[in-house]
Amino acid sequence: EVWVGHSEHLIPRLGQRFGPACVHSIFFDQKGTRYHEDLDMLEKGLLAPGALICGDNVVRPGAPEFVWRVCDPNGAYETQAVAHRDYGQ
Repeated sequence: EVWVGHSEHLIPRLGQRFGPACVHSIFFDQKGTRYHEDLDMLEKGLLAPGALICGDNVVRPGAPEFVWRVCDPNGAYETQAVAHRDYGQ
């Protein structure tokens, strides 16, 4: 099953279709300024304990609010930054 659309419309459907704590992994690869908004929606009961959250291109072009939240040493996330060569450039 493939759902097509924008994340702000699809994320709420996850809970309706699969119930609470249904997201065990998520890969963000859209406009970086949306990452924190999507994370807000997921944090409202959709993330399973220990869920893996991966954000692409968080340094350049950047997703500062997302990075600030997931890298907060007093926050809820254990964060690992992984640098790799950008094959598109």
